[in-house]
Amino acid sequence: MSLTQPTKKIIIVGAGNVAKALLFEINKAKIGCEVEIYNRTLVKAEALKDTFNFVKTVKSLSNISEAQGDVFVNLTHIGGRVTNEIFPEVVINRFEHVVDVTFENEQTDLIKKSLKLGKKIATGWDMFAYQAQVCIEGILNKTVEYDVLKKHVVAGLSETIK
Repeated sequence: MSLTQPTKKIIIVGAGNVAKALLFEINKAKIGCEVEIYNRTLVKAEALKDTFNFVKTVKSLSNISEAQGDVFVNLTHIGGRVTNEIFPEVVINRFEHVVDVTFENEQTDLIKKSLKLGKKIATGWDMFAYQAQVCIEGILNKTVEYDVLKKHVVAGLSETIK
């Protein structure tokens, strides 16, 4: 599946700095997609909509049951340490890809449900490993294997977040 097809719809939960960075990268890469943002406060989400013309809709997080699209991206801490039922299976099942950048726990409730439903997933720990790969390769000018970095991220975060 290619995200460059203009018919792809990305649902983003959260309107903070990580959301802003993701939207900036989507814009920079000229990815043809439609984005809908769900957030606790609409003011922050509206500001992103005003900045990025491909953000078509903003809604309150309380309306998350309406969400549907191709890619579901949780850019909040929701479900990190505490099981949270804000993302029910009926909503998750409407998506092919699910991303949860929460790093307190790799197997968040959202990720567990997504795997159970056969969705393609990416976790916060994946995000950390890819960031490390980009930084290390940029600084050292050497290729670093993602799988090796991921093992170190898992080991480090498993110890740190007890």
